[in-house]
Amino acid sequence: MGFRQRALGASLTVIVILAGTAIALAAQPQKGATFKGTLNKQFIPVGVTNPHSGIPQPLPVSFAVSRSGRDVLEFRYEDDACAGTGTDTQTVGTIKISAAGVFKVTNVKSSSPTTGATGTNYSSVSGKFTSARKASGTISLTQRYTAFNGKHVSCRGSVTFSAQASQGRGRSRRATSFARS
Repeated sequence: MGFRQRALGASLTVIVILAGTAIALAAQPQKGATFKGTLNKQFIPVGVTNPHSGIPQPLPVSFAVSRSGRDVLEFRYEDDACAGTGTDTQTVGTIKISAAGVFKVTNVKSSSPTTGATGTNYSSVSGKFTSARKASGTISLTQRYTAFNGKHVSCRGSVTFSAQASQGRGRSRRATSFARS
């Protein structure tokens, strides 16, 4: 075997080892676990002059991981994007988890953005499991609605979140809900 063949063989071996290491470092979530956490800051709405007055903090986020470990189930969070109207629970639903422990969904539609108003919310979630029991990511929310006074309102904001698995090994297929104040 010549020098070039040995060098090529060594290079391929290094590539295989590095690829295996990258796969091994990918964080997979604890199967069947329920995760709870908080938004790491308040939504900063565009076009709102008095944001977050009287809104309790921190706002919660919760979800469960399927028993197979392939899906985030019932991803929910409390929002304050159109501040001054209180908070609302947004349910994003089921999100696929990649082999690298990443979960992402864009522009999931939900209705009833605010008490006393009619309209639509659009949520986008991008997250990653940093360990089997911890996850973090970003949530973006756009709200478009007609307020009870007939005024058309549109606002949006982005916020980061962090969550960790509840103590013990959960078997629930649904995330537990959180109390609204």
